[in-house]
Amino acid sequence: MSERILRKAVKSNLIVSVALVIIIISLIGYIVYRETNIPREQIFVTVTATELGTGTVTAILHTTLRETSLVTTTVPQISTYTVTYAETKKIVVQDALNRTLVFDKLPEKIVVSGKGARYLLDLLYLFKSAPERVLAFDKMFMNDPILQVLEPDLEKKAVFSGTPTVETLLSMKPDLIIMKSAFKRDGDVYESAGLRVMYVDPETPNGFFRDLINIGKIMGEGGRAEQIARFMKEILTYVGVKINATGIDKPKTLFLYYSVKGSTVSVKVPPAGYLQNILIELAGGDSVSKNTPGGQWVEVNIEQIISWNPSIIFVVTYSSSPSPSDVIDKIINDPLWKDI
Repeated sequence: MSERILRKAVKSNLIVSVALVIIIISLIGYIVYRETNIPREQIFVTVTATELGTGTVTAILHTTLRETSLVTTTVPQISTYTVTYAETKKIVVQDALNRTLVFDKLPEKIVVSGKGARYLLDLLYLFKSAPERVLAFDKMFMNDPILQVLEPDLEKKAVFSGTPTVETLLSMKPDLIIMKSAFKRDGDVYESAGLRVMYVDPETPNGFFRDLINIGKIMGEGGRAEQIARFMKEILTYVGVKINATGIDKPKTLFLYYSVKGSTVSVKVPPAGYLQNILIELAGGDSVSKNTPGGQWVEVNIEQIISWNPSIIFVVTYSSSPSPSDVIDKIINDPLWKDI
């Protein structure tokens, strides 16, 4: 499929699936990087209150007929990040662990490490300098459709399997390693060997926008990061406005992470504050796990799921074995799930 056809396909999918914010977020790197204009029914949103702050946001919808209407919607708290650039060559960021990192110059060789790196790569490739600056990542991402479009020298990238050893990383001589904060134990080992690490944690809206701004700064494209953040917040506001306007009841929705490690099967849900819960709420659903306490994915049993009695279940495995389709077939044929 040619890049032009792929670009049209992405635009078409976004128009049809505007309420599915998860799809919008996953494709945003490709859309913004190629500076594609999304019609979104030719409606543009201007946020006039605190931009996606706490509580009610007032927005003006501009249509192709130049009619305007004033609408309000309640959205989750999403902080606004403003970056002020001083007259200095130093780059200063505060990472996901609230550590202040100071760079005398832009990192030229960046390695992405650890589980969940796919989303970190997608963030990096929002920026035009990524092909020249990203040095290495897990080889499992060589088939990533976004990288196949945006990385012209994909086959020339250095790759490793799983968590790279200190020796592997030292041989690459990276200027910076980017990884999720959940894997700080590995990061401590890297830093003890003199390697620089920046932690990210895009599991919440606040975390996502913080990481977006930070990565924009280390890529030397801070202005672009702010532009992308504004664009994405407009999408979030737009979807919230459209969903609230429908007046329909919110279906109970479960986001289910089905994990298999050896012979051990676990079923997990995102806890309170996680992006999956917030996106379900923004898309018009009632996320049954939105008040579940916990700092990481929370394991639940079938009794809890039955008590929630969801109408819609999203299944992810973050794996091809089993795939989400495999799990869905198993659930449908499992007598334990028959009462849901």
